[in-house]
Amino acid sequence: MMITSKPESLSTISWLLSKVWSYLLCVLMPSLLCVGFFRSIALQPENTLQDSLRLLTLWFKFGGADQVSGIVREGLATVPVDTWLQVIPQVRYNLQGSTYY
Repeated sequence: MMITSKPESLSTISWLLSKVWSYLLCVLMPSLLCVGFFRSIALQPENTLQDSLRLLTLWFKFGGADQVSGIVREGLATVPVDTWLQVIPQVRYNLQGSTYY
């Protein structure tokens, strides 16, 4: 009987670990990266193209997660509007369904 209970507990642990790993990769890590990119853009407003593009990539890839979209909403208030003028072509390209890297 103990032999049959071990695989069940191992499968439960493995399922739990997969859920934790999925959360880390799909929600927590992108959220932390978004916060970092917004801070970088706010601290260095004259050289933001690379950070803005990476932030857009994260936003389009993981923006469906509530935590990520909340951070993006809050972060947009901290960054000057002029920052986004240089990335309008990439935003348009992404909205048309293609991925820009």
